[in-house]
Amino acid sequence: MSKLAQTFPLLIRKSENNKKGAGIQRTPRVVLKDRFPVCCDSIPICVYLKADTHLPILSNRGLIIAIDGPAGSGKSTTARMVAERLGLLHIDTGAMYRALTLKVLEEGVRPGDHEAIARLLETTNVILKQGAMLQQVLLNGRDVTGRIRDADVTRAVSAVSEVRSVREAMVRQQRALGAEGGVVLEGRDIGTVVFPDADLKIFLVASLRTRAARRRAELLRSGVDVQLASLEDDIARRDGLDSRRTESPLVRAPDAIELDTSELTIEEQVDHVVRQAQEILKRREQA
Repeated sequence: MSKLAQTFPLLIRKSENNKKGAGIQRTPRVVLKDRFPVCCDSIPICVYLKADTHLPILSNRGLIIAIDGPAGSGKSTTARMVAERLGLLHIDTGAMYRALTLKVLEEGVRPGDHEAIARLLETTNVILKQGAMLQQVLLNGRDVTGRIRDADVTRAVSAVSEVRSVREAMVRQQRALGAEGGVVLEGRDIGTVVFPDADLKIFLVASLRTRAARRRAELLRSGVDVQLASLEDDIARRDGLDSRRTESPLVRAPDAIELDTSELTIEEQVDHVVRQAQEILKRREQA
């Protein structure tokens, strides 16, 4: 019996449709495409991880890497490149919260209206489509990969993420997605809440000025010019919200390796994480 079946014994059955491109299947149980949850009507919000079959997946190695840290610390790029280097799947948990936040905004729901947000979970489907270079995010069938990074979503995502029903549903889906390993998950509570027993935990940090500068460079590439001071204020505000929230606050796990990326290139921080992972795999082989 798989880890996933042991974790959700009443919810698991093997998918009978593993054809490439198969759509979301509505059943009262979690359906697996390969070994990733496609849908679960008994759990609010459906998250489906679709893997490009050409990716060199080493899921049989069972490795779970958790990369946490505040906004702008380099989580997304690091996690994606580490996954590419090691042949693992990359799961951007922040994209899940951002997709739901976008729906909250589009439905005209106040980010502080917890009951209304809980109801929205029931009609929300998020697909994280794993490609060779990019993780595409679909919200109820619509590509929102770029839209969920816009300023209005960024301002509201912390408030939506602290809703207990949202946190519980997302964490359950994230645990199901990564239950059998072969994954690199990034977020703010992966090493403390989602996978406290992850094989490798990395906590990325960087100075506020560095993180704001990175965000500004990202916006400029999209044709948006925002003053650095304004971005520093926004990031500092979000740091406070994420660190003080009751549900799954942003905090470094005691056994996480802290890595300050302020003066590092992306290649250097990826190399650091990859070396740590390779050491774990080497010890396994020698055991």
